[in-house]
Amino acid sequence: MFTRNIKCGACGHEGKVEAHDTIDMVPKSKMFSNLGKDASTGFMHFQCPSCNEDIAVDPLKVLGSSQMIGKPQSMMAGIEQVKSNRHVPLIWGAVYILIALFVLYRFDGWWTYIVCGLLSVLAWVSLKTGLFASEKDIKELTNSGPVPEDTKDNFKNRV
Repeated sequence: MFTRNIKCGACGHEGKVEAHDTIDMVPKSKMFSNLGKDASTGFMHFQCPSCNEDIAVDPLKVLGSSQMIGKPQSMMAGIEQVKSNRHVPLIWGAVYILIALFVLYRFDGWWTYIVCGLLSVLAWVSLKTGLFASEKDIKELTNSGPVPEDTKDNFKNRV
């Protein structure tokens, strides 16, 4: 069950989350307004009645706790920048290796060596990118949108 106690990480003000049974029972100075949920991060957003700061609460950290602690947006931006997508090329490299081994041991014929060779090259490029690429390159390769020319050149040099 979710707790209704909340504390602002910016100013330290404590109160209750706005809900149907707290509207008439809790004074306005103690009620944190619910601003909704961010679909991209999954965080719930509340407005602090003391400092009017938009604070974000991770719903997974609410479970089992006696009080929610909301972080201001400025603090949450630093957390999101640390996140890396380095696992994407590493996972693709492992998938290519597994498919190559499956083809090699399951099927017979000269064509299996060609398929396994191509899959091994793809695995090598993916693993090399995942292990040795810079954070900037990883971010640009795994995010949606066009890839800048300098990153394309760096990636071509890895092949």
